[in-house]
Amino acid sequence: MSTAAQPDPLDNALADLEQQFEAAKNQSVQDTPVRDASTQPSPNLTENSLDAELAAITAQFPTQIPPNPNLDRALDDQALQMRQQQHRAWGAEQKQKVIEQRAQVWLDELDPYSDEGLWFTEFAEDYPSALDAAIEYLRSLE
Repeated sequence: MSTAAQPDPLDNALADLEQQFEAAKNQSVQDTPVRDASTQPSPNLTENSLDAELAAITAQFPTQIPPNPNLDRALDDQALQMRQQQHRAWGAEQKQKVIEQRAQVWLDELDPYSDEGLWFTEFAEDYPSALDAAIEYLRSLE
């Protein structure tokens, strides 16, 4: 009794998937753009051939940007302005520190029961701190 082997539905489905995969793979290979041979690395690269290919690629691009005197002058002017601003800011900070120190020394030496001390106590009521009031007072005397 001979029984004819019936094709298995799983085998049929697997064969269909393999055919679809092969067709898609062949299609994607055809769709892949071909690169210029000068930029495509060869499969058997040695260190010397890598250097040669790198040199060929870098030769395609400029190695230096041409100088622009106007840009250089503008950058120099901008750098000079920044340095001047930093110097002024540093000078203002230093001056503020000196004034604060002088005001603190003046406060430390002020007799609160003297005429000047009593006057200053009333004057300082309008300021956030006695030091701020002393700074303002000493600035007004300069």
